[in-house]
Amino acid sequence: MDSHLESELDRLVRNATARREILLVSGLLRARVRRALNVVSGILALSSAGAIAAVLAKVAGQESTQIAAAISAGASGVTSLLVANYFEESDALNRLTGASKYLVLRDNVYRLLIRPGLTDEQRLTLLAEMQAEYARLDPKMRSVCDATSPIRTAVAEDAIPGMLWCSASQKRW
Repeated sequence: MDSHLESELDRLVRNATARREILLVSGLLRARVRRALNVVSGILALSSAGAIAAVLAKVAGQESTQIAAAISAGASGVTSLLVANYFEESDALNRLTGASKYLVLRDNVYRLLIRPGLTDEQRLTLLAEMQAEYARLDPKMRSVCDATSPIRTAVAEDAIPGMLWCSASQKRW
């Protein structure tokens, strides 16, 4: 196998693995944080409930009970808003789904590497298809994860028709 082709396949495997890891970790983290915030919100809502307020009124006095109930209700509301707006269940699901798509892509590259009887030209064609799939996954990745490095988009004038392009290394094959 051509060394340039092999290094490009290896790069695609590493990139897909890294993106999968980012999405998997962030998706699981979001799910855990959402669950914890829901528990905190429930506890805060309970602490501002009437029965607890009545007990606090006897122990701490009426005015301090009202202040504690107001603080607890405010904190409960803020936590509920955070959960509802920032930690949506679909966000964690999208991240985990993206992680599985990068896993499939990585496994397809592995299969391409070990598939006997393919010529380098056939491998290049399949590599181009896999790079296209990687490019289709990119906007989805950016929609759920923050950027990890700056990008350069003014490369269209550098393109050579019919020549494979490695966006990570800016090399042409």
